[in-house]
Amino acid sequence: GNRGLYRWSDGTQYEGSWKEGSFNGIGIYRTPAVGVDYSMYKDGYATGVGVFWNAGYTKAYHTLDGVKMDETSLADAEKLARDKFGLPAPSSKPQLGISSSLGRIFQRKRVGADGKPLFKDNGAWGSYNGDFDASGKRHGQGKMTYDGDSYYEGGFVDDKFHCDKGVYRWVDGDEYEGFWSEGERHGIGVFRMADGTVEYSVYEKGVQVGDGVVWSADRKTVNKLVDGKKQNEISLAMAEKLAKDKFDLPLPEPFTAASSPSVSKPSLLGRIFQSKDNGAETSVKKGPRFEDCGDMGTYDGELLDGLRQGEGKMSYDSGNSYEGDFSNNQFDGNRGLYRWSDGTQYEGSWKEGSFNGIGIYRTPAVGVDYSMYKDGYATGVGVFWNAGYTKAYHTLDGVKMDETSLADAEKLARDKFGLPAPSSKPQLGISSSLGRIFQRKRVGADGKPLFKDNGAWGSYNGDFDASGKRHGQGKMTYDGDSYYEGGFVDDKFHCDKGVYRWVDGDEYEGFWSEGERHGIGVFRMADGTVEYSVYEKGVQVGDGVVWSADRKTVNKLVDGKKQNEISLAMAEKLAKDKFDLPLPEPFTAASSPSVSKPSLLGRIFQSKDNGAETSVKKGPRFEDCGDMGTYDGELLDGLRQGEGKMSYDSGNSYEGDFSNNQFDGNRGLYR
Repeated sequence: GNRGLYRWSDGTQYEGSWKEGSFNGIGIYRTPAVGVDYSMYKDGYATGVGVFWNAGYTKAYHTLDGVKMDETSLADAEKLARDKFGLPAPSSKPQLGISSSLGRIFQRKRVGADGKPLFKDNGAWGSYNGDFDASGKRHGQGKMTYDGDSYYEGGFVDDKFHCDKGVYRWVDGDEYEGFWSEGERHGIGVFRMADGTVEYSVYEKGVQVGDGVVWSADRKTVNKLVDGKKQNEISLAMAEKLAKDKFDLPLPEPFTAASSPSVSKPSLLGRIFQSKDNGAETSVKKGPRFEDCGDMGTYDGELLDGLRQGEGKMSYDSGNSYEGDFSNNQFDGNRGLYRWSDGTQYEGSWKEGSFNGIGIYRTPAVGVDYSMYKDGYATGVGVFWNAGYTKAYHTLDGVKMDETSLADAEKLARDKFGLPAPSSKPQLGISSSLGRIFQRKRVGADGKPLFKDNGAWGSYNGDFDASGKRHGQGKMTYDGDSYYEGGFVDDKFHCDKGVYRWVDGDEYEGFWSEGERHGIGVFRMADGTVEYSVYEKGVQVGDGVVWSADRKTVNKLVDGKKQNEISLAMAEKLAKDKFDLPLPEPFTAASSPSVSKPSLLGRIFQSKDNGAETSVKKGPRFEDCGDMGTYDGELLDGLRQGEGKMSYDSGNSYEGDFSNNQFDGNRGLYR
């Protein structure tokens, strides 16, 4: 709900909006003898820029994600409070009770001087022209025009922006067009800046997440975005592929006074996706016809239930071809060679129709690139040789970087990719060349089977299936004494708890899927540093936390990158709420689990109910985050709904809005 006040027993308070039991929306956090913080909250955590006043309200500071940053003037702090949060600056005068104070603070609708209703969205008031429901809420199609002539035009549900195509235009000319949910940008969206820059991104609850792409105003320069942050420059061809594959959008129109859709020549990578079938007869008619990414062709190879399964070759009407492994009717396996009609080739591993794993990309008269691929894109450090193999360069995510020596390039090719350096000698065909390059199993000198994982050979001790693949529990010990111990499925690491330990002492413990770290995992470094993260297909994603070796310093992680320092209390809360893990053990020779005093925020989650009688017995008993208490307020079918107050056995309290038996609304004070 919009109104909730939670009081801790030591006098600390949270007052503001709640959703599903967590701080969510505008919130005021008061700490006795410390100060007052105004922030926007998401799922229990402060996000973005806020403002903090000291206990006497004589100094003010900006905050970022709840962490105090640089000092600012009291006048600027008051302006930020008013403009961003719609709140007055805190005062040393006694605070009004929740019924009057929050009622004004979080008001979202009022009547204008002309008698027509005005509405407030994200702190801005404006007039509305559109559809309403029976209760007077905005519902259906409509347009909001705000003070200063910013506007939103699109769909509304339950008084909030909610539709598949809504446009918000700021007074400075910036514009967002895309999906909205419950008042937030949520889904695929296009952000067009007044200077002509255009971003394609995916949003979750108003925040840019994952991979995106941004074009310059002249459309000649394109950069990758990760969680809204600009990364390395990428090719126009790669940008075109991202726009089509991830966003299902055309290229942005040219930035001109009278713009028209641009038509670009298919790129090298893009040609695999171009549609070529015009119904014309071709000379290749030996087998059944299939279509891959818009390109029709004829198949010669193994079939299962009429679908391509096993080894085969596709000859396309465009002149392109593919020869290698198939699974479930798609390019899928450790060996596949795709040739474009102009001589460009990709040779390597595939998964579900995309480059995935070790790959060799050859471009005539340009050069050869060795990279690791994920879902069709080059990732991490690779190596590139020019056409004559006289020069070599490092690559990063497929982009050519600094020059390196031929000796170092050969070493990188051998150590990382298990491949020889390219040669001017004629290349062997796929049947012999890739058979050796991507071989994953062989027999050792002692006659026992050896297996290769991520380029490293090793011996195996564990369970097998009927076909001789690793399946069940087992241990792989690699050259150099690195090892993996855990579950296997279909010859790949796959389990809820698998441990990979490197020879230098670093160790990962956690979830694995199809050979990749996938899910919650703990990375313990040899120097004592410990990371808690979530992995998707081997890549750290979203929020994580990293402790120093002495456990006294903790930083937030975002997509595996270290961010600002956070408090030990916040780290403890993250460890419990997001990862369901205890704090990391101390880094000592004989370590034992650490027990820490509950933090201020952590106290809302501590378990207190021991069955003892308390003096508070006016209403029914409820538990919130492990803290038992007595409720006085409105109920619906025996559950808390509407306004009420919880008094907990711990001495904490909450007063404000409830919905579906949880703290939920714009007004809530937790003490």
